[in-house]
Amino acid sequence: MEHYLDMLFGDEEGFVAVAAKGEGWEESQFSWPAGRGRLLRWVERHIDTDNIFICPALRSEKRRVKGDGVSLDWLWADIDWEKVNDKPAVMAAIKQLQPALVYSGTGKNLHVYLHLSREVTIEEHYRLNQGLRDLLEADAKHPDNSLLRLPGTYNRKGKPVEVIWRRMASMVWAPEDLLEIPAIRDTRIVHEKAVGDGTYEKVSLEGLPGYARRVGKMESDEAIDRFGSRHGAVYQVTLKLIKLGLSRDQIHTALEEFPPGLEKQEDEQGYDLHRDIDRCIARHPTLEPVPEELAEAPGIVEISDEEYEQEKAAEEEDDLDQAARKWVWRQRVEERGRQMLAHAAFLPPPDEATVLFSERLEEEPEDVEYLVEGLASVGDNVSITGQFKSGKTLFVCNLVRSLAAHTPFLDRFKVDQLGAGTVGFWSLEMTQAVLENRYMRPQGMTEDQASNLIIWHGRGYGIPLLSGTGRQWAIDWLKRELVEVWVIDSFARICAMSGVEANDNDQVLRLLKTLDEIKKASGVSEMFLIAHTGRGLEAGNRARGATVFDDWADARWILTRDDSIRFLQVEGRDVELEKTSLGFDAETKHLTLGVDPAAALRKGSVQTVVDIVRENPGIGKTALTIKVRESRMRGYSQNQAIAALIDEAADLGLVRCDPVPGARGRKMSYTVVAEADILELDFSQVKERQGSGRGRGRTRR
Repeated sequence: MEHYLDMLFGDEEGFVAVAAKGEGWEESQFSWPAGRGRLLRWVERHIDTDNIFICPALRSEKRRVKGDGVSLDWLWADIDWEKVNDKPAVMAAIKQLQPALVYSGTGKNLHVYLHLSREVTIEEHYRLNQGLRDLLEADAKHPDNSLLRLPGTYNRKGKPVEVIWRRMASMVWAPEDLLEIPAIRDTRIVHEKAVGDGTYEKVSLEGLPGYARRVGKMESDEAIDRFGSRHGAVYQVTLKLIKLGLSRDQIHTALEEFPPGLEKQEDEQGYDLHRDIDRCIARHPTLEPVPEELAEAPGIVEISDEEYEQEKAAEEEDDLDQAARKWVWRQRVEERGRQMLAHAAFLPPPDEATVLFSERLEEEPEDVEYLVEGLASVGDNVSITGQFKSGKTLFVCNLVRSLAAHTPFLDRFKVDQLGAGTVGFWSLEMTQAVLENRYMRPQGMTEDQASNLIIWHGRGYGIPLLSGTGRQWAIDWLKRELVEVWVIDSFARICAMSGVEANDNDQVLRLLKTLDEIKKASGVSEMFLIAHTGRGLEAGNRARGATVFDDWADARWILTRDDSIRFLQVEGRDVELEKTSLGFDAETKHLTLGVDPAAALRKGSVQTVVDIVRENPGIGKTALTIKVRESRMRGYSQNQAIAALIDEAADLGLVRCDPVPGARGRKMSYTVVAEADILELDFSQVKERQGSGRGRGRTRR
């Protein structure tokens, strides 16, 4: 991309005009070379979602109007091979000219850039660029304010395809030598001054051929299928109306509601349907009307609606056959592309990867070694899949702290010593300030422990891992930082950085294979990749996106949430952990392994009672029951169940139940008697209750 900018504009001064097309159309202009940085940041903001276009000619002012180009020493052309009639002649012309070439992202369609030996005037440029267009049978993008796709961005008509350099240098041509080429020399030039201004007088179309009266209602999809583009539709239909002998006003009237032209006018700033019609009329003023003897030829003069529908159906069948052939060709191209990519990525495995198993039988089997005891084996790929708002970032920060500090993970599981290696943490979702200040600093790592942790704050950057450059950058980074455990947050961001559709199994599998190759080439032992589950209940514990992600992992760590309680579950080769709750220290941000789900929810319910009593000291039994019901805890909507829960809090010594002095009957009030950590209590010591929950052995304090 930057080579392209330097090649076209160099040190010249002016303005660069760019445009982005996504859900809408946005144009901007940046001073050159002073605004180079702002231009690149604008491209970075749009590159992941939009088609990006650039005007190959500098502008004299901050605008993009025809005739405003400066420093004109490049010609260009946009070749769509489907519209080229004489492909061998065009290919021979390209070979003769030896221009710089760019693949525009659709098949092998090309943008051609031809370097001139000197700057030319607007008039010279218009003549030469239009001549180059005619020589190469290119699209009508010869004016000095044309827009072409920017190399290094993506053509997003279907699956995103990168706009890339095919050849980065051009032979230098003297303008006079180009004019010796017949096709350029003989080009009919229509200057803008000769083109009408698009105004016309609306006239009646009565008595004109049926085609002239119907064609203005042709839908854009049909027009694009027939003519290749909306502009092509305007141009070709105007030509046919000229041949039918229509006057200028009749042509404008017939096409005043032409959908392809009106949609193009709405999408693209500066395009005018009727000005474009006038441009076509000015370019072909001498076309002879249809001879009288052909007046009855189908498709040219009036035909019945039934005949028209039959003709249209036959044309649709032809179009369908042509589209089917194109589809088959695309499938063959895609398959060939996959083979070429696989060949380019081939790394011959070392000899030691091949073993004679009988020799292995003679050796003692090796014990399983763990990075995290019982949860992750040495060499594993681990996926950490988290439910929405289950605390994935907090969990990952606890993991990297334990690995770097060599302290038990969740205060329970031993971790392997990393020796001279480090933990490499790619944080791709959070800003540096939020991650470090809100999550990492409270973990309380010493300076020695923190020296084992390397964080790359990658939010806002793009490392395309599927490209050779991006892959090598990652390998170099991991080697340089001596990374032994690689943690990536998150899978969705690493897909976006690499231009991978996260729901496409083929693309995701290719990315995961590349991650394995990077891991192997850089000497990384274990990799943790964080992913999200879907938001809906039906999503279960599966990672959001392609199903191959869950199949790839050696161990799956699954984070879920039920009310305020968070749980961890692990499944995989040689590792397993039943669904278990996680305790949380708000001050240190440390997580600890808790108890089974039922006990955790029970403790969480008792904690709710304690919290309500702490906020309302002296609260009565009725009021306490109402507040517990209003908290909407699962399983506690009935008074009997709530009464048993309140009694349990009293039995555990967390609240005190006292008679209200002077009150009639058995009115009681509740106050908190201890600040004990409820997760440390042993619920097995609380006796079972019957009926309303008033059990034996209850101690009132």
